[in-house]
Amino acid sequence: MRMVRFDALRHWSTWLWSAALFVLGAALVLPGWLVQLLPGVLPVLHGAAHERAALILGVAGLVAKFVAQDAVRERLGRLKTWLQRMRASGGAVKIQPAAGAALAAALALAIPLIAHWEGRANDPYLDMGEIRTVCFGHTSDVEARRYGDAECEALLRRDALAHAQPVLACSPRLAGRVAMLAAFTSFNFNTGAYCRSSIPALVAKGQNRAACAQLSRWVYVKGRRVVGLIRRRAAERHLCERGL
Repeated sequence: MRMVRFDALRHWSTWLWSAALFVLGAALVLPGWLVQLLPGVLPVLHGAAHERAALILGVAGLVAKFVAQDAVRERLGRLKTWLQRMRASGGAVKIQPAAGAALAAALALAIPLIAHWEGRANDPYLDMGEIRTVCFGHTSDVEARRYGDAECEALLRRDALAHAQPVLACSPRLAGRVAMLAAFTSFNFNTGAYCRSSIPALVAKGQNRAACAQLSRWVYVKGRRVVGLIRRRAAERHLCERGL
């Protein structure tokens, strides 16, 4: 049986307004003697404070209605990734010489792979996730204009490095596995999910083949298998397994 998804339940405003209605409803429906027998916050619902509590919850729900909640979730995800990088690197953000050499070598492999699968679009467009994109999969601060070839190539190098660094921070062992680092950089470029996936734990245990095999699972967009992602993951896995 297929389950129906109620997107409204994902919104903070829905929960806040529901809480406000509960506070008002409890004050009207529950008898006072019963409320006094219940522990915690329920006795407040029969005092004068219940109207103020409902008002606060209602106003908070109104504010939440105008908050870009997906953007907040995205920023929280980025913060989580940054914290994971900090924890994995022992609180250090400076790249050591050996790690820098590994990144340079990995980027030499990853950038052509990323460029091939992302493709270049000099004019901005919306990708499958409805995200404004330009050049080689660049999604940050995209302006409504045509980008030049040299500008796109510069953005690709910058973005590839930005996605390689957290991979190496979450899996320091990859400094000695350049092909694996390159494959996971391409994967992270496409998904931004390396540090929160199960792959770093497998790499940390030395289960490199199993780590590479995980790439084949990431082929869905909104629950639908995408042929382009299947082919891209196959190419990334092939490169990853070259490093075993």
